[in-house]
Amino acid sequence: MSAPATHLPVASYRASFRYLGAQLPGRAAPIAVVVLAGVITAVAGLAGPWVIGGLVDELRADPAADAVWRGALIVAVAGIILGLGTWIGRAALARVTEPAVSRLREDVMSRALELDSGTVERTGTGDLVSRVADDSRKISESTEQILPLFLQSVFVVVISGVGLAALDWRLGLVGLVAVPMYYLTIAWYLPRAEPIYRAERAAFGRRAGRLLSSLTGRDTLRAYRKQQVELDRIHSASTEARDLSIGVFKFLTSAISRNNRAEAVVLSCIIVAGFALVWFDETTAGAVTTAALVYHRLFNPIGAIVGLFDEMLSAGASLTRMVGVIQAAENTESPAHGSAEQGRGAATDADAALALGSVEFTYPASGDEADAHEPVLHGVDLEVP
Repeated sequence: MSAPATHLPVASYRASFRYLGAQLPGRAAPIAVVVLAGVITAVAGLAGPWVIGGLVDELRADPAADAVWRGALIVAVAGIILGLGTWIGRAALARVTEPAVSRLREDVMSRALELDSGTVERTGTGDLVSRVADDSRKISESTEQILPLFLQSVFVVVISGVGLAALDWRLGLVGLVAVPMYYLTIAWYLPRAEPIYRAERAAFGRRAGRLLSSLTGRDTLRAYRKQQVELDRIHSASTEARDLSIGVFKFLTSAISRNNRAEAVVLSCIIVAGFALVWFDETTAGAVTTAALVYHRLFNPIGAIVGLFDEMLSAGASLTRMVGVIQAAENTESPAHGSAEQGRGAATDADAALALGSVEFTYPASGDEADAHEPVLHGVDLEVP
């Protein structure tokens, strides 16, 4: 017979996204607005590089102030479009995500209240509370702050890549040098990231469990003079959570440094290739300037995508933990109801008595203890007519 679970289950990503997908029907209109606003704002963001590149060629041929004023007007209009598009896109995204997150919180809370007490006792209240409170907060913060910036960065990268290729296909080919370099960064990052973030969220749950159990059992700890023992356990759980968080930050900075290396290499290649094309009159200095500025414009979005991956993965880990609460309640719902029905069907007035003989009770071993505690009750007989 296998030992009982000492933690609540964690749902798979497929099951978690399937749950979220069930919340999306009926929201096609705001999703379309999000995509359209993202494309428009990404195109408007290209106005600056195109205007500056055009000025380089125009001012060399005819150093008149009209071109400067015209370029300034174009940039100003593009800035207005960019601001309005960002506001509209975020408002539409909120209409998609906020109801789904609200429904997730409600389902997790209602399912958490349906869990039987035995399951909560075995897994510890800290794990459950951290999922309902800490993980819920993480999901809310990600949908409000991280997801809009992440989607906006994706749109900018895609549209800027298309714009770079449309400017000059040869400079576009040089820009493709970035693809394998970024791919190697993501291939190095993703396999290592998921277990790190899951371990971090689990450590936060263990820390919350230690704190909650100490607060609720403070009188018992004082009676048995075990305050220092419990303080040491809290310190150990907090140290583990802190060390994992520091490790996550170091891991992220290593990924960002790989991105910086790719940025420096590819921008240098574009400048060198552009110099050669201008030297042989294959393109203009303005086109090369625009290409360099377009690629330079990708630094922040690509850095944001990689930099925000840790937040997205951390939110994903929180999502799997919250959906795991829903699955735990669903898995225990049917057997519990079935046994209750059987009990009601077999009970009669003649045998409606409770008799307990030689009862023993032992606290189950926690995750960081090899053996269970000594029995705290033994030899108890009780009969209730």
